[in-house]
Amino acid sequence: VPVRFSGELQEAVWLDDATSAAVGARFVGRNKIEGVLEWKTVCTVVRCDERRRFEWHVGDPTEPDAQWSFELDHIGRTVRLRQHCVMGPGNNGTAMMARKRPEREQAILERRMAQLKEAMTRTVEGIKALAEAPSA
Repeated sequence: VPVRFSGELQEAVWLDDATSAAVGARFVGRNKIEGVLEWKTVCTVVRCDERRRFEWHVGDPTEPDAQWSFELDHIGRTVRLRQHCVMGPGNNGTAMMARKRPEREQAILERRMAQLKEAMTRTVEGIKALAEAPSA
């Protein structure tokens, strides 16, 4: 579903004969920032609580480049969806770029955070619209 809404995530494909989310399952994410960069990541599912939380780590699951998750909070008759991202503690493209240009570190981090916020907002809003759409 996130591929449908995020301008950055282009594709996610299960690896190692996995066909659905389960702890330990791996997938490749193909990403793109238009006109800037394209890259692939190998991700590992580290938590998969049906109807509650789906979490994956990018790169080495014990020292990930990034940690991502979707979380559902059931509040009465409603549900709140939150998407989280933590950069690091492993090495990632943003950290490498900031180290190469320490005089621009703050600007690099701020730009990346803005890109992530935009993509995550579009994803959550898109999922919300799907969930609230009348069924056919």
